[in-house]
Amino acid sequence: MPERVERDKDNHYRIYSNKTELPVLWGNGNKIISLKIEQYGKYEQDNVLVKSLPVS
Repeated sequence: MPERVERDKDNHYRIYSNKTELPVLWGNGNKIISLKIEQYGKYEQDNVLVKSLPVS
């Protein structure tokens, strides 16, 4: 589970994991893009829905 969720003035979401301060999820509107940092520093993108995520 994410530790905290932030939303900026342009409705971009940044979801921070509990293991790093890097934003691991970001998105706009109802869609969100997840960036998973893999062992060798590559990024894997997945589309996920953000409807049920709380924004603080």
